[in-house]
Amino acid sequence: MKTLFGMLLVGSLLAIWADNLPLATASARLQEKPESPAPIPLLLFPVQPKTRLPFQTLEGTAAPGSQVTFKTGNQQVTTTTTNDSGLFTVNLDLAPGPNLITFSATDEQGKYLPPKQLTIISEPKAPLPPADGPYQINWASGAAQSGLVDSELPQPLVALVTDSGGQPVSNVPVTFQAVHQGGWFSNRLPQITVKTDRHGHAEARYQVGSKAGIQLVRATFDGNMLSPTVFLVNAKASSDNQTTWLHGALTDNYNRPLENVVVRVGKQEVRTASDGRFNFEKPPTGPQICEVLGDSHQKYPGRWPGVMKFPVTILPGVYNLTHRPFTVPKLHDGIALPLDSSGRITQDTTYIVPRIDTNPSIEVVIRAGTRVTFPASVSDRRLSITQLSDDNVPFGLDEGRASKLFFLVEPAGVTFDRPLEITAPNLDKLPVGMKLLLARYDEAAHRYLAAGTGLVVNPGTVQSDDRKGILQAGWYALTPIAPAPESTSIGYINGTRFCNCLVHEGPHPALPIGIKREKRDDEPISLIVFMARFPSWEKPTNQSPKLLH
Repeated sequence: MKTLFGMLLVGSLLAIWADNLPLATASARLQEKPESPAPIPLLLFPVQPKTRLPFQTLEGTAAPGSQVTFKTGNQQVTTTTTNDSGLFTVNLDLAPGPNLITFSATDEQGKYLPPKQLTIISEPKAPLPPADGPYQINWASGAAQSGLVDSELPQPLVALVTDSGGQPVSNVPVTFQAVHQGGWFSNRLPQITVKTDRHGHAEARYQVGSKAGIQLVRATFDGNMLSPTVFLVNAKASSDNQTTWLHGALTDNYNRPLENVVVRVGKQEVRTASDGRFNFEKPPTGPQICEVLGDSHQKYPGRWPGVMKFPVTILPGVYNLTHRPFTVPKLHDGIALPLDSSGRITQDTTYIVPRIDTNPSIEVVIRAGTRVTFPASVSDRRLSITQLSDDNVPFGLDEGRASKLFFLVEPAGVTFDRPLEITAPNLDKLPVGMKLLLARYDEAAHRYLAAGTGLVVNPGTVQSDDRKGILQAGWYALTPIAPAPESTSIGYINGTRFCNCLVHEGPHPALPIGIKREKRDDEPISLIVFMARFPSWEKPTNQSPKLLH
């Protein structure tokens, strides 16, 4: 009897047949041996081959939890990737000339990825660009935002290009590129080039990618020998079935939690718990103002600000967290001013501001004849000036600036018809003769605006200009006019000197660069990305930044 036999393998399906067996086709599903997952590659984000800086911050991704090691010369630095996104960052010192850098990674299972190499040339004495040419790029606004996946960010990404003197440069092509888990721009591409305007600003609208988590966008220009600037995006997935929440916390300028403080968003009002935390269920969404009644708590005695206003953006259908605790500072008692019946100072008055560390105190002079006007609602008319540590100031500088000198003038609403004269320690160790910007935080603009100027008069002292300066209450900073390169735990970005925390939600607590922290049962925090400016007169290190959340 003639018998034909055949087999056919299609994918994992085995078909068998014989011609003498009607309908004899049989099939069996093969049990495939599972393959080991391919190791996640070690990826280093693009690096500029030449730099004027004596250090370099390198960023990239590897398998979550991997150990990534960099070697150059006698230097070896190891960092750990975050447990959810696999992001890593490391700061390396550079020697003048070519620096051959070898880097490799080992994941949590012990798999070793072969080393890779790159060369970075450090040329600190490289010729400067023309006086009015582009020298440096920083972010001006729009960094550290949260946005919904597959949606446009609430605010545009704005980069600032300046010359070697810190002045804005116009008509410079700036390229924005989504380099990690990214989306796209208005041209529907992951990269767009925009020219700067007369203010040195280049603006791009960013569409958040479809994957929740940390997304990263870089911006730079051709010939940049300092660093790109980086925008971090916390992409969140919204759900119609999920309740909208806003969660935050209040601390004072000594990092103590503030209990029983009234916090308002829209028409809703809550009070903080014993640990300073507050929660809003179903708050209004979109750009909002979070009002904090600083003088409503009773835990610590003393003087406190009245209403403080913090801008927030609340996304629908997600658990929104503020980027950092809101700081409500305890005020110094202040002094009673010698005023006549018309509200004018009767004699030159010097106010020595209590210092916050071992540095010299700030001295404020109010000249005789200055008219002081208090709001009718103010009953306590003592002049109070409070200096704050730069990692506790509620509102940070933008436009690429950094400073350690911040202070608050109270009571709210007080005005002067002649500027107060400020003499302060040179905390930023700036060179003698450098001109400074006296900036005041504007609640309507949600940013610092120019209020006057200042000068470094000797190695240890800075002064404000007595012709234009402090004419009203508010938050002030004396800062260099020019932006400075900065480095962070996730790249070169313009944050403020204190830690702006970008929070990503998830099931496992994981903090970058070796920070250890216990997770509370009631908080969904899994990743905090720290962003801190290191001005050009400082050098970044691999030391873990201060934990604020």
